[in-house]
Amino acid sequence: MNQPQPIPHNLKEAAQLSDEPPSNQPPIRGGDHLQAYTVEQVAELLHVGRDKVYYLLRTGQLCSIKIGKLRRITGRHLAQFVASLEGSP
Repeated sequence: MNQPQPIPHNLKEAAQLSDEPPSNQPPIRGGDHLQAYTVEQVAELLHVGRDKVYYLLRTGQLCSIKIGKLRRITGRHLAQFVASLEGSP
């Protein structure tokens, strides 16, 4: 059985996660490499509240996909967001 990964201590570690989501919810896998996280999972990874994640989505700082009524943030979206932060002061 897979052990849950500990919550990363910084954004760079969060962006490098590729095997396990941060909570008991399994990632959505479409093909071999796509991982999609819920807003709650991303909030947990980034150590912010759910409202902050929705703010980042609303302002275009963080991208997401919609599957029907479900909003998901892919690992690639998360990595792009973290990379954009590394270049800012």
